[in-house]
Amino acid sequence: MRKALVQRLPFLFLLLFFLNNFHLTAILFLSRLKKSK
Repeated sequence: MRKALVQRLPFLFLLLFFLNNFHLTAILFLSRLKKSK
């Protein structure tokens, strides 16, 4: 059971990293849209 968890850890970290980056890029994108108007 622990082995499976260790194998999934990198995937979970990657998912968290992607979600955090998506959040940041979304904020940057929205701020750019507001500035362009």
